[in-house]
Amino acid sequence: MIGKYGMLLIGGGGIGKRWLKALRSVEEIELLAVADTDVEKARLLAGSYGKDCQAYVDYQECLGRADIDIVLVATPHKYLASIAKDALSAGKHVIS
Repeated sequence: MIGKYGMLLIGGGGIGKRWLKALRSVEEIELLAVADTDVEKARLLAGSYGKDCQAYVDYQECLGRADIDIVLVATPHKYLASIAKDALSAGKHVIS
């Protein structure tokens, strides 16, 4: 592998926090952004990961970023399909 895969985490609640804990042990992944409709949740998670991780309120702002390869959807189930569809349409890999 040449470099790390850039990731966007969508969802700053309990599920997102558990995923973040697991992601810390995956050397091939670099969390670049966290998006949540509650900007404070997004900032808290992004800040706990590292100084280069950015917080967003609107996940769609991140989908055009060339450095994001993977979108991890950690939202309530009722939002999963539409978010995954948006991410896939943007050419991203999706994990949920």
